[in-house]
Amino acid sequence: ASVVEVMGACAGAAFWRVKMLRQIGLFREEFFANYEDADLSLRGIVAGWRFVFQPKAVVYHKHNYSIKKIRDFNFNLRSQKNQLLAYWYNLPFLVILFNLPFIILRDLGVTLGVLIFGRFDLLKVFWLARFWFLKNWRQIFQERKKIQQFSRASSWVILRKQKFFFPLYFTYFKRIILARETSLLTASSRAKKD
Repeated sequence: ASVVEVMGACAGAAFWRVKMLRQIGLFREEFFANYEDADLSLRGIVAGWRFVFQPKAVVYHKHNYSIKKIRDFNFNLRSQKNQLLAYWYNLPFLVILFNLPFIILRDLGVTLGVLIFGRFDLLKVFWLARFWFLKNWRQIFQERKKIQQFSRASSWVILRKQKFFFPLYFTYFKRIILARETSLLTASSRAKKD
């Protein structure tokens, strides 16, 4: 296996250049836990930095070990908010515009799936995060404006790096909705192994 460029790095297994961190900053305090590494990675990519996966590197990490002790409704809600913020803060407008039909399709699919299979707890978290986003859109877009002034990567470069979401989201659906796993993080790590 060879080194391959990826869309970001897991905080539990990453080396970041000090020069990049000085340019784009560190983890946002508002993220606390969950998607703070996605936010940092997207800021790096938008600023023109590359992230690579080194298959020979070995990292021992007890994935989700400390989080499972504090996972509750508020934690899951913050996780959904952070996912939205990482995306909307960092990605160029043309990337968002291109992805918008897929985002809407995904959100409708998630909504339909959780309704059919009675996962109303997930539905509540999912839509409360989106309503929170709509309520706070002015502040979110003010922060986005600050971040976008450091943008160096073209929308086309970012779009080319993206992967089609359906296979991964179908795996999430099987594990979270059908198998009733409690953690998206657990489903995510298993999906990468499948």
